Amino acid sequence: MAELAEFRASGQPIKRIWAMSAMKAGLFAAVLALAAAGPAKAVTFDFTGVFTSFTATADGVYDIAVAGAQGGVGNGGGGLGGYAFGEFTLSLGQVLDIAVGGAGAGHQGNGGHGGGGGGTFVVDHATGSALIVGGGGGGGFNDGPGPGGAVIAGSAGGAGGALGGAGGGGFSSNGGNNYNAASTGGNSWGNGLAGGIAGDGSNANGGFGGGGAGYQDCCSQGAGGGGGYAGGAGSSGGLTGGGGSSFNTGANQVMTAGVQGGNGFVTITQAAPVPEPASMALLAVGLGGIAAARRRRGHSKG
Repeated sequence: MAELAEFRASGQPIKRIWAMSAMKAGLFAAVLALAAAGPAKAVTFDFTGVFTSFTATADGVYDIAVAGAQGGVGNGGGGLGGYAFGEFTLSLGQVLDIAVGGAGAGHQGNGGHGGGGGGTFVVDHATGSALIVGGGGGGGFNDGPGPGGAVIAGSAGGAGGALGGAGGGGFSSNGGNNYNAASTGGNSWGNGLAGGIAGDGSNANGGFGGGGAGYQDCCSQGAGGGGGYAGGAGSSGGLTGGGGSSFNTGANQVMTAGVQGGNGFVTITQAAPVPEPASMALLAVGLGGIAAARRRRGHSKG
């Protein structure tokens, strides 16, 4: 009402009051629209042992970070999972299928060995194409761990060890079984990513995400390969399983081998949305109108 009294005292038409009010209301609405854009929003997916999905809530750029799982601990530590990061342009309603890798199981003691860790996968639902993958670590044995995120050409499953563990599953095919098929390779993306099963009674199974199983008998032993875009090979003769490979189609990539302990993860962060053009235009009109009104008021007082 102070504005109304001021305008009446100055003799200016009352309709300017309503124009001012409308401009202020528009400015307020624009500010609310800009505030609604808000800060970046992150969604994290932890290991569950099943497939899940993410749906983009707006057009824009999304940061996606993934890590594969650690291989099972034998007499040597299990290989740590690989990490990958990239920026991806997604459309409103676009669906991504997600599988977070689980750690391989381990068997300690004489000839202790581990199953391979599972890879972590993010795949475009509409095309079936992998966007980003974190490789699982190889199962542990007597030597040092086989890290996830290894550089392996292609997307096939890893080979089974000649006298030892089974191979990790790749994106396009299962890992190979061990030499007598007692321990099985990890499954591929299309076959469900189940970890391999150890047939020696040790329970050194591969993790969900395509980890290969370990194996030991009287004459042979070996650890399982990690799951990944390409699966790691199963080992023989007291060696650790090979790590699965990571994969990345995003912009501004970061790829690091052998960093993730335990289970894997996926984090998807939506960058702060760009305000709609209508909101920006409304804000500009409101600011301009208020500035013009203040100038007119200053002239009339002068």
